[in-house]
Amino acid sequence: MERTFPPLASLHLALAGIFQTLGRYEEMLAAAERAAEIAAAIGHDRFLAWAEERRGSAFSFLGQPERARAALERAIPLLEGMGDLGRLQIAICNLGEAHRIAGELEDADRYAEQALHVGQRVGNPSYIALDLNNLGQIRLSLGKWTEAREYLERAEEVVAGFTSASTYGAYTPAMLSQLLLCTGDWDGAERQLERALGIAEVSEDRQVLEMIHLTGAELEILRGEPEKAAARLEALPRLEGGLRSLIEATLAWAQLEGGDVQHAAEIATQAVSRAREAGEVLALADALRVCGMVLAAQGRKGEAEEAFAEGLQIARSLPYPYAEARILYEMGKVDEALTIFQRLGARKDIERAEEKLAAPA
Repeated sequence: MERTFPPLASLHLALAGIFQTLGRYEEMLAAAERAAEIAAAIGHDRFLAWAEERRGSAFSFLGQPERARAALERAIPLLEGMGDLGRLQIAICNLGEAHRIAGELEDADRYAEQALHVGQRVGNPSYIALDLNNLGQIRLSLGKWTEAREYLERAEEVVAGFTSASTYGAYTPAMLSQLLLCTGDWDGAERQLERALGIAEVSEDRQVLEMIHLTGAELEILRGEPEKAAARLEALPRLEGGLRSLIEATLAWAQLEGGDVQHAAEIATQAVSRAREAGEVLALADALRVCGMVLAAQGRKGEAEEAFAEGLQIARSLPYPYAEARILYEMGKVDEALTIFQRLGARKDIERAEEKLAAPA
């Protein structure tokens, strides 16, 4: 029986990896849990550690950060004890991602740094690029945009050295597009999106494709093309997990800007509920901003103020200064928003705020 089980556990672990790439995170979790059951039944610590890492990563992809942390915190000491640095790097990386989703940005940053150190010991350039991207993404949320750019430029250098196409190669331009969009370099963001999409469409990696289309949709909204943004997001597969809360929030924003307030209200409410129930605190701050915008458009001033106030409290607590400034702008506190936009270097937002302040009362 013991001769049969390890290959069977290996099969389920391999399936978990395939389902991850396809974005079928519920099936990824099921495969990982079956591998964990087999490993526990035969007392195979190595397979159990691998399976726990896959379980934790699946929970993270499904937007369940608390369950992700629990599984990954079980896996990490086992992997450390075995000296399995490759799997350890992935486990620490995804533990950081679970903290990022939950809005625990300082913890996320610490784990991303740890993952990078382990990745450098392993010497796998794909892992190193991924860790640098994660650090760039976290610093972007924290409002440390200069540091975010430095990490992403380092990731660019690593990606440039890839001798063959890699799934991870799409993440760096995808993250750069987000940074450039925030700084107001819309043309630069568009170029990076095109580059990222060219790589991602070959690998069909759901995670990076969602990142790309989410940024692309926001760019279209800001350029006054909400119908294109809505069509882009509505074309994405409606699968559980991933960036679904943010996709719904951005879709609601596009519908609002396109004049479809009723549907915008329905989707915005879904986005807030989904993010709240899953504990996706970072996404909740953005979803509440959109929800407040929709409520204001419906003339529901009191409810809009409540949504903005909650979003503002979350953004300040993380901290997530760009979300804070965008909420302040929607609340009519343009002077406060402008101060933050100027500190961050958000050029387009600065222009918009200055125009609003200069307009006749």
